[in-house]
Amino acid sequence: VAMNKLQAELGDGCRDGGDDNKDTIILMDDNFHLRGMRKQVHRFLLTYRPVRFGILWMTTDVKICLERNEQRERKVPVHVITKMASSFEPPRVAWEVNSLPVSENTPI
Repeated sequence: VAMNKLQAELGDGCRDGGDDNKDTIILMDDNFHLRGMRKQVHRFLLTYRPVRFGILWMTTDVKICLERNEQRERKVPVHVITKMASSFEPPRVAWEVNSLPVSENTPI
């Protein structure tokens, strides 16, 4: 679903440096906790040039995430949070070079 929305947002006019691509910034709010999920988006964006790909990597400790989850009206099951945290693949490969770790203490 996210990839379909991304393609619809960019449109065919943006491919290969088309005029519709001026100053377009797209933020995809998702967990993308596995590198393969991020790679799928990166590969797709390579068909749109020029393009820059970056990652804001939220490094909030799992304990804090669980505490905040308890305050939510619609809680995420604890096992989902802990499984995602344990399987998270941090940005480390060449195409993820434009990554910025952000914690709950990072000044904005």
